[in-house]
Amino acid sequence: MDCSTVTPASLGYVRRGTPTVFEEVAYLTPAGFFWNPFPVGGALGRIATKNDEWISVKFTTPEDAAAWAAAAPSKTISWGESQVDGEATMAKVYITLSECMGDFRVPPVDVAAPANDPTFSQACKSFRRTGASPVGPRSDLPYQISTEPSSATACHLAPGKTYYINFVRSGVVNDTILPPSPTCINPDLEFCGVQMRVE
Repeated sequence: MDCSTVTPASLGYVRRGTPTVFEEVAYLTPAGFFWNPFPVGGALGRIATKNDEWISVKFTTPEDAAAWAAAAPSKTISWGESQVDGEATMAKVYITLSECMGDFRVPPVDVAAPANDPTFSQACKSFRRTGASPVGPRSDLPYQISTEPSSATACHLAPGKTYYINFVRSGVVNDTILPPSPTCINPDLEFCGVQMRVE
Protein backbone atom coordinates (compact mmCIF):
# COMPACT_ATOMS: atom_id res chain seq x y z
CA MET A 1 0.00 0.00 0.00
CA ASP A 2 1.30 3.44 -0.96
CA CYS A 3 0.32 5.53 2.05
CA SER A 4 1.32 8.75 0.31
CA THR A 5 -1.96 8.47 -1.59
CA VAL A 6 -4.02 8.33 1.61
CA THR A 7 -5.02 11.78 2.80
CA PRO A 8 -5.30 12.08 6.61
CA ALA A 9 -8.34 13.81 8.05
CA SER A 10 -8.35 17.03 6.02
CA LEU A 11 -11.40 18.99 7.13
CA GLY A 12 -9.55 21.02 9.74
CA TYR A 13 -8.19 18.18 11.89
CA VAL A 14 -4.58 18.07 13.10
CA ARG A 15 -2.59 15.12 14.36
CA ARG A 16 -2.14 14.86 18.12
CA GLY A 17 1.48 14.04 18.89
CA THR A 18 0.98 11.33 21.51
CA PRO A 19 0.41 8.48 21.80
CA THR A 20 2.39 7.55 18.69
CA VAL A 21 3.08 3.89 19.45
CA PHE A 22 1.23 1.12 21.25
CA GLU A 23 3.39 1.35 24.37
CA GLU A 24 2.53 5.05 24.91
CA VAL A 25 -1.18 4.41 25.55
CA ALA A 26 -1.72 4.83 29.29
CA TYR A 27 -3.68 2.28 31.31
CA LEU A 28 -6.64 3.63 33.23
CA THR A 29 -5.18 1.98 36.35
CA PRO A 30 -2.66 1.69 37.81
CA ALA A 31 -1.29 5.15 37.10
CA GLY A 32 2.00 5.24 35.24
CA PHE A 33 1.50 1.93 33.40
CA PHE A 34 1.08 1.54 29.65
CA TRP A 35 -0.01 -1.07 27.13
CA ASN A 36 2.49 -3.82 26.47
CA PRO A 37 3.71 -4.30 22.92
CA PHE A 38 0.93 -5.59 20.67
CA PRO A 39 -0.88 -7.93 21.04
CA VAL A 40 -0.37 -8.39 24.78
CA GLY A 41 -2.64 -5.53 25.77
CA GLY A 42 -5.67 -6.61 27.76
CA ALA A 43 -5.90 -3.66 30.14
CA LEU A 44 -8.10 -0.66 29.43
CA GLY A 45 -6.21 2.26 27.96
CA ARG A 46 -7.41 5.79 27.35
CA ILE A 47 -7.49 7.64 24.04
CA ALA A 48 -8.53 11.31 24.21
CA THR A 49 -8.31 14.29 21.86
CA LYS A 50 -9.47 17.85 21.39
CA ASN A 51 -12.33 18.45 18.96
CA ASP A 52 -10.03 19.06 16.00
CA GLU A 53 -7.44 16.33 16.60
CA TRP A 54 -6.83 12.79 15.38
CA ILE A 55 -4.49 10.11 16.72
CA SER A 56 -2.61 7.25 15.07
CA VAL A 57 -1.16 4.52 17.29
CA LYS A 58 1.51 2.46 15.53
CA PHE A 59 2.06 -1.24 16.21
CA THR A 60 3.80 -4.16 14.54
CA THR A 61 2.29 -7.63 14.51
CA PRO A 62 4.47 -10.56 15.65
CA GLU A 63 6.26 -12.64 13.01
CA ASP A 64 5.24 -15.89 14.73
CA ALA A 65 1.55 -16.37 13.95
CA ALA A 66 1.19 -19.29 16.41
CA ALA A 67 2.60 -17.28 19.32
CA TRP A 68 0.46 -14.34 18.29
CA ALA A 69 -2.70 -16.47 18.35
CA ALA A 70 -1.84 -17.65 21.86
CA ALA A 71 -1.12 -14.11 23.10
CA ALA A 72 -4.31 -12.63 21.67
CA PRO A 73 -7.02 -15.31 21.97
CA SER A 74 -9.97 -12.93 21.46
CA LYS A 75 -8.36 -10.88 18.64
CA THR A 76 -10.49 -7.81 19.22
CA ILE A 77 -9.99 -4.08 19.58
CA SER A 78 -12.91 -2.68 21.57
CA TRP A 79 -13.79 0.62 23.20
CA GLY A 80 -16.49 2.22 25.31
CA GLU A 81 -17.39 5.10 27.59
CA SER A 82 -14.40 6.86 29.09
CA GLN A 83 -14.39 7.44 32.82
CA VAL A 84 -11.04 9.26 32.67
CA ASP A 85 -10.36 12.40 30.59
CA GLY A 86 -14.06 12.77 29.74
CA GLU A 87 -16.48 10.77 27.63
CA ALA A 88 -16.91 11.29 23.88
CA THR A 89 -20.26 10.94 22.13
CA MET A 90 -19.94 7.34 20.95
CA ALA A 91 -21.87 8.00 17.72
CA LYS A 92 -19.19 10.55 16.81
CA VAL A 93 -16.14 8.30 17.12
CA TYR A 94 -14.50 6.82 14.01
CA ILE A 95 -11.75 4.23 14.51
CA THR A 96 -9.89 2.41 11.74
CA LEU A 97 -7.22 -0.26 11.36
CA SER A 98 -4.93 0.47 8.44
CA GLU A 99 -1.43 0.13 7.06
CA CYS A 100 -1.53 3.93 6.80
CA MET A 101 -1.36 6.61 9.46
CA GLY A 102 -4.45 8.85 9.51
CA ASP A 103 -6.48 6.66 7.16
CA PHE A 104 -10.09 7.73 7.68
CA ARG A 105 -11.40 6.75 4.27
CA VAL A 106 -14.83 5.06 4.20
CA PRO A 107 -14.75 1.83 2.14
CA PRO A 108 -17.52 0.62 -0.17
CA VAL A 109 -20.22 -1.64 1.25
CA ASP A 110 -19.77 -5.43 1.10
CA VAL A 111 -16.54 -5.29 -0.90
CA ALA A 112 -13.32 -7.12 -0.14
CA ALA A 113 -10.21 -5.00 0.15
CA PRO A 114 -8.02 -4.85 -2.97
CA ALA A 115 -4.72 -6.72 -2.93
CA ASN A 116 -2.75 -3.44 -2.92
CA ASP A 117 -4.80 -1.96 -0.03
CA PRO A 118 -5.50 -4.98 2.23
CA THR A 119 -7.21 -3.17 5.13
CA PHE A 120 -9.53 -1.04 2.97
CA SER A 121 -12.77 -2.81 3.86
CA GLN A 122 -15.61 -2.06 6.26
CA ALA A 123 -14.41 -4.89 8.49
CA CYS A 124 -11.37 -2.74 9.43
CA LYS A 125 -13.40 0.44 10.07
CA SER A 126 -15.76 1.14 12.96
CA PHE A 127 -18.37 2.81 10.79
CA ARG A 128 -20.81 0.42 9.10
CA ARG A 129 -23.38 0.85 6.38
CA THR A 130 -25.98 -1.38 4.73
CA GLY A 131 -26.21 -0.30 1.13
CA ALA A 132 -26.49 3.48 1.14
CA SER A 133 -28.04 3.55 4.61
CA PRO A 134 -25.87 4.43 7.60
CA VAL A 135 -26.08 2.02 10.48
CA GLY A 136 -23.70 3.92 12.73
CA PRO A 137 -20.41 3.10 14.40
CA ARG A 138 -19.48 -0.13 16.11
CA SER A 139 -17.63 -0.35 19.39
CA ASP A 140 -15.26 -3.14 18.40
CA LEU A 141 -13.02 -4.27 15.54
CA PRO A 142 -12.46 -8.05 15.57
CA TYR A 143 -9.44 -9.10 13.50
CA GLN A 144 -7.89 -12.28 12.14
CA ILE A 145 -4.32 -13.36 11.39
CA SER A 146 -4.08 -13.62 7.63
CA THR A 147 -1.91 -12.52 4.74
CA GLU A 148 -5.00 -12.25 2.51
CA PRO A 149 -6.71 -8.87 1.93
CA SER A 150 -9.56 -8.19 4.35
CA SER A 151 -12.97 -9.47 3.34
CA ALA A 152 -16.17 -7.48 3.72
CA THR A 153 -16.71 -9.10 7.13
CA ALA A 154 -13.21 -9.93 8.45
CA CYS A 155 -10.29 -7.56 9.09
CA HIS A 156 -7.04 -9.38 8.30
CA LEU A 157 -3.71 -8.43 9.90
CA ALA A 158 -0.64 -10.18 8.54
CA PRO A 159 2.28 -11.38 10.69
CA GLY A 160 5.31 -9.10 10.83
CA LYS A 161 3.62 -5.98 9.44
CA THR A 162 3.18 -2.45 10.75
CA TYR A 163 -0.34 -1.09 11.23
CA TYR A 164 -2.06 1.90 12.82
CA ILE A 165 -5.09 2.30 15.08
CA ASN A 166 -6.51 5.62 13.82
CA PHE A 167 -8.92 7.58 16.05
CA VAL A 168 -10.91 10.73 15.33
CA ARG A 169 -13.97 12.17 17.07
CA SER A 170 -16.22 12.55 14.05
CA GLY A 171 -19.35 11.17 12.52
CA VAL A 172 -19.44 9.86 8.95
CA VAL A 173 -21.88 11.12 6.32
CA ASN A 174 -21.87 10.42 2.60
CA ASP A 175 -18.63 8.45 2.79
CA THR A 176 -16.60 11.15 4.48
CA ILE A 177 -15.89 12.27 8.02
CA LEU A 178 -17.57 15.43 9.30
CA PRO A 179 -15.65 18.64 10.09
CA PRO A 180 -14.57 19.18 13.71
CA SER A 181 -17.32 19.92 16.20
CA PRO A 182 -17.77 19.55 19.97
CA THR A 183 -18.41 15.88 20.67
CA CYS A 184 -17.75 15.57 24.41
CA ILE A 185 -20.69 14.48 26.58
CA ASN A 186 -19.65 17.27 28.94
CA PRO A 187 -19.53 20.36 26.67
CA ASP A 188 -17.21 22.17 29.10
CA LEU A 189 -14.34 19.72 28.51
CA GLU A 190 -11.47 20.46 26.14
CA PHE A 191 -10.45 16.78 25.86
CA CYS A 192 -12.53 13.62 25.77
CA GLY A 193 -12.40 10.18 24.23
CA VAL A 194 -12.83 6.47 24.87
CA GLN A 195 -11.54 3.61 26.98
CA MET A 196 -9.96 1.04 24.66
CA ARG A 197 -8.90 -2.58 25.08
CA VAL A 198 -6.67 -4.38 22.58
CA GLU A 199 -6.35 -8.17 22.88
